[in-house]
Amino acid sequence: MDERVPGSRATAEGDPIVGRDAEADRLSALAAGASGGGRVLLLSGAAGMGKSTLLEYAAGRAEEAGRRVLRASGRESERDLAFAGLHQLLRPVLDEAARLPDRQHRALLGAFGFVSDSPDPLLTGVAVLTLLSQVAERAPLLVVLDDAQWLDAASADVLAFAARRLDDDPITVLAAVRDGDPVTVPAAGRDGGPGFDRGFPTLVLGPLDDAAARRLLGLRWPGLTGRIRDRVLGQAAGNPWPCSNWPGTHRPIPTTTAPCRSASGWRPPTPPGSRSCRKPAGRPWCSWPPRTRRIP
Repeated sequence: MDERVPGSRATAEGDPIVGRDAEADRLSALAAGASGGGRVLLLSGAAGMGKSTLLEYAAGRAEEAGRRVLRASGRESERDLAFAGLHQLLRPVLDEAARLPDRQHRALLGAFGFVSDSPDPLLTGVAVLTLLSQVAERAPLLVVLDDAQWLDAASADVLAFAARRLDDDPITVLAAVRDGDPVTVPAAGRDGGPGFDRGFPTLVLGPLDDAAARRLLGLRWPGLTGRIRDRVLGQAAGNPWPCSNWPGTHRPIPTTTAPCRSASGWRPPTPPGSRSCRKPAGRPWCSWPPRTRRIP
C-alpha cells in the first residue's frame, strides 16, 4: 500500500486528517447542517489526539456552508482573568450588543469592565444567549471553543449557561477539552460553576490504529523509513501529534543518520502542553542538550 496517497480530508492549512473519518463526518454534519435547533458537542481526548485539527476542519466546512463562525481558545495564562475567554469569543460582534435590552447590555459591558457595574452572572449569561441568537438571525452560527479546559471559570459558566438554553436557535457549539482536565477550575474562595464538563454529549478521541498512524507519518515525513520510522510509531502509540511533528521539523529529515538520542534513549517529541518542555522555534529537537531532551 502506498502510504503517500493523500487523504480525502485536510484543514484549510493543508493538515491531513487520517483515521478520523467518522469523527470528521459527525463534526461536519453538526457544523454545516442548516436544520435543527441548538446543538452542543464536546470533543475529548489526550493532548495531541487531533482535537484542534478536527475543530479547524469543522469550522472550514461551516464557513463553506455559509455559517458564521465565532472562535475562542482557552489560554493557560488567562485562566485567572474573569471573562477573558468570553471577550475573545464575542469581540467580533460586540458592536451588536447595543441592540440588547438595557440591563443585559450593561451586564455584558460590566463583565468586560466597560462600565462600573459589578458583573451579574445571571444577567451576563442571558445577555450572551441573546447576543448569540441575534447573530444567528442572519446566518446559522457555529461557536468553536478550543482548549476549553483552560477557559477562565467565569467564561465557562456563562457559556455553559447559554449552551443549555439554545432551544431552536440555529447555533452549534463545538468545544474541545483535554482528558483529565476539568473545564471549570474553581477560583480562590469560589465553587466551580456548571462548566462544560457536566451534561453535554461528548465524542472521545482515542489513539489512531496502526494503519492510520503509519499513513499519517508517511504523509508528513515520506523520507522517514525503517528502524527510525518504527521507533516513532512505537513511541507515539497512536498519538497523531508525534507522527506529524517528528524532531526534524526545522530541517530536512536525514535518511541515513542515526536517530536522536539522550542519556535515557531515543524519544519522539511530545504533544504541546504535555509534561516535557516545548520545542523552541528555530531549533531542532536533536540540538537540545541531553538533559533537556530527557523526558521523565
